[in-house]
Amino acid sequence: MTTRTRGMGSAATQALRRPPPTPEDEAPGHSLVVALAVDPNGSALRTIRVSEIAEHPDNPRTNLGALEELADSIKVLGLRQPIVVVPVIAFNAANPGVALEPGAQWVVLAGHRRKAAAQLAGVEQIPAWVRPDLAGRADASETFIAENVHRVGLAPLEEASVYALLADLGRSQRDIARRSGVSQAHVSKRMSLLRLPQPIQDAVARGSLAVGDALAIASAREEIQLPAFDLARARRCPVPTAIQEVERGLAVAAAVDQARDRAMAEGLQFVEPADRTAGPVTWSRLDNESEVAAVRASGGLSGGCEPSGRFVYLKAVEASENDGPADYREQARQATKSRRAAARQLVSNRPSARVVSEALTDVVLFDRFDHVGALKLTQHWIGDSVGITSRDPQRWRDSLKSEDGATRGWVAWALTIAAAEIRADHSSSWGYQERDYLRLLHDKVGYTPTQWEEQRLATGDASPSDSDGITQGQRERAI
Repeated sequence: MTTRTRGMGSAATQALRRPPPTPEDEAPGHSLVVALAVDPNGSALRTIRVSEIAEHPDNPRTNLGALEELADSIKVLGLRQPIVVVPVIAFNAANPGVALEPGAQWVVLAGHRRKAAAQLAGVEQIPAWVRPDLAGRADASETFIAENVHRVGLAPLEEASVYALLADLGRSQRDIARRSGVSQAHVSKRMSLLRLPQPIQDAVARGSLAVGDALAIASAREEIQLPAFDLARARRCPVPTAIQEVERGLAVAAAVDQARDRAMAEGLQFVEPADRTAGPVTWSRLDNESEVAAVRASGGLSGGCEPSGRFVYLKAVEASENDGPADYREQARQATKSRRAAARQLVSNRPSARVVSEALTDVVLFDRFDHVGALKLTQHWIGDSVGITSRDPQRWRDSLKSEDGATRGWVAWALTIAAAEIRADHSSSWGYQERDYLRLLHDKVGYTPTQWEEQRLATGDASPSDSDGITQGQRERAI
């Protein structure tokens, strides 16, 4: 870990270095405090009993770490670096109602580890700088920062709690940053950790979640934070990827709700996405306005949505009596298995630069697809051929940055084929896009559509179009 090298230049650090107030400078009401803090020679350095030192209630450090080595050193050499304490009388005056340990005469402000190690070593007395002028909560918090933050001694959440305390005491983030010797952005980011859901804060405290990832989650919308954290852990994927996945899922869910509301407003039955391919009844998408009007007049019009959440009009299409639900699903499974084998054969050879350019142009202009699903399928098909060993699809994709342009183009083109396959597998009704995809497989690798696929095409809208999906030009130029 890289440590800070700019030193302790904050105002809080300067407060530790400046001499304590003299009786002449102190207000009359504090003369007793000054008398306790300053010896006859005017020095604030005292030797005090360890048993009379209380822990500071606002100390942000929750873990002092291993103390044995420091304790052994103190046994042999004594405590060479004095701790900083506040007299109890000064602490009570500045913090009325705050309970301290019984019998305490001093409150440790800086040197909690040294005090604990001296106690472990069995040392009865240690040197201490007595600072009654730092009894206030703000002064104490800035001292904690001076002692710990600049030494990288505070954990992120501990540091955040100090900044939050100073903010509660009326300090602006700008003032906190200036007095602490850090940037305002640093203060803001640290404080944002305290707004995270408790499970995420616990992961940061344990060290199982990197601060950078926690900050990425903190920058996301509140309703996304915990789902993204859970998804990243479950899939072991990068946090930014998990955030994008959750964002996409919420967007789709919102679009589905809008589609449902539209169907209700038009007095139509809404077919839930999960129900469009369930059972012996399939649903055909209606894109032609005249057909929509005709089915509406007959009373058979329903509403639904695509996997993206886009609203579509549907009509029910009864399957053959011999095709029960189980048989129907088995035929669909076998068709998908055969089709994907053909698609894998298609993408096993590198395409020409022209094929890549045409395919990507058409996808960018006319198509939307499940990029994550297509990426996984593409890696399954040609991941080993590309020669990159990562099994994680996202890392595999990122590693392509080091490959040559022809290899990246090959993978990008394979993504368009995988997207067409996923669309065919998930679409509740087939049209020209699925027809063109099957024709591409037939023309290039000799694939013969199954009877189930022929039936899907027959019941769907397969009107010709070369402005969407896999175009006629792609079919002619592929490979």
